[in-house]
Amino acid sequence: MPLALAAPPQIKTVTTADDGWYRQITSFAQHTVWLQSPMKLYTLAGIGLLGLMAIYAWWSARARADRAAMVAVAWLGIGTVISVACGLGLKQVFQENRPCQAIHVTTVQACPGPSDYSFPSDHTTVAVALAVGLWIVSRKLGIIAAILAVIEGFSRVYLGQHYPHDVLGGAILSTAVLLIGWPLARRPLTSLVTVLEATPLRPLLTSAPAGAAPSAPHAADRNGAPNSSGAPYPDENGSASYGDGAHAERAPAAGPAPVAQRGTGGPSTR
Repeated sequence: MPLALAAPPQIKTVTTADDGWYRQITSFAQHTVWLQSPMKLYTLAGIGLLGLMAIYAWWSARARADRAAMVAVAWLGIGTVISVACGLGLKQVFQENRPCQAIHVTTVQACPGPSDYSFPSDHTTVAVALAVGLWIVSRKLGIIAAILAVIEGFSRVYLGQHYPHDVLGGAILSTAVLLIGWPLARRPLTSLVTVLEATPLRPLLTSAPAGAAPSAPHAADRNGAPNSSGAPYPDENGSASYGDGAHAERAPAAGPAPVAQRGTGGPSTR
């Protein structure tokens, strides 16, 4: 009695519009053997580098006793977790097969199993979430992190693990979560950090002794939007904050010109 052959698994994909790009990038990978090992290393190390930058941002905010920057760092971590959770949920919704299963091309890295879905890219979701979070904390850190995140996303296609739309989807997801969620989370997180500073967790949040006033406020407008223009926002004390993300420098407020006192050698007004 002949054995029945198992039906081939059905290949699912979100779109085939970028199949050509995937083929071109994986072909480029086969012709750049010298780049393959660095890309294999970077696809993991890139996440580690961004994580170290996040740790640096936390340590810097703690050392300066900058409550506003610490709140931004807290959102960086929380927003990244939310982005990853949303990405994992989308994987189960779309259940897109990896391109290395659907398209017969030679890839630099071995193809994962059929249950390891493709859309969106987990690596890109994490990398972009960290990059956007770092941009909220500090523009300088954010620019560096954005470059690292772009390389991370490219590495996932270069190694043959993802379609370009998987990378783009992860990037859009993380950017939306971090930027939309920040104005909503900023005030509650500020209250939470203020409360936690009165608990044994205080050494993790600030280096200032108990009872010390927090440093200059976050250089953002009152709706929570980052000050990317560099123009000063007046604060409650009449000073102006010049923004590099959560790292704000205070400029003295303009006041009335000093009036010359009589009897000091100045001209008489009589």
